[in-house]
Amino acid sequence: MQEDESIIFLKKQLASLFTELNAVEYGDFTLHSGMKSKYKIDAEKVLRDPIGRDIAGRVGRYVLDSIRNSGNAKKDLAIAGVSNGGSMFAATVANGNMYLDVNYKEGTIDGERENKPYAIFEDVSTTADSILKCKQLMEKERLRVTHAVVMVLRSSQATDNIINNKMKPKWVLHRSDLGIDESGNRI
Repeated sequence: MQEDESIIFLKKQLASLFTELNAVEYGDFTLHSGMKSKYKIDAEKVLRDPIGRDIAGRVGRYVLDSIRNSGNAKKDLAIAGVSNGGSMFAATVANGNMYLDVNYKEGTIDGERENKPYAIFEDVSTTADSILKCKQLMEKERLRVTHAVVMVLRSSQATDNIINNKMKPKWVLHRSDLGIDESGNRI
């Protein structure tokens, strides 16, 4: 499915909000994955902003619909979110409908389980480690995960890990959309 101009425009607006809301910081950081980085992306700042939440929800629903309308996916794909930021993104996309909050650190899944394939939503991903841990937890509960949707993809390593774990990756924004090159420098 080719993106129409309205979605491209919304993605550009979303990317600009990361700058306006100071959701990208530069310095020396240790990420959740343990990796060192020259920058940190705080998507939760954007998801807490009313305009950011609206735009992220609209673009996220577009991505979800594109998965549902693809030839191989079922139309009844359910939503799960990685606690915390991923669940904020999932709730925004669900727009009042059901979704699961998956907390792999505590080993909990909150929400009513559905007998449908799931897409796991994450706010920011470098390695997809959180997504993979959530998938493992969900599979222990006999839930089938077929897709991963990331609001901001930091690295192709995340995409590779998602594919290698038998999920289809989708993302809303890439780090380059936020003006960050592969080395972590501003473009």
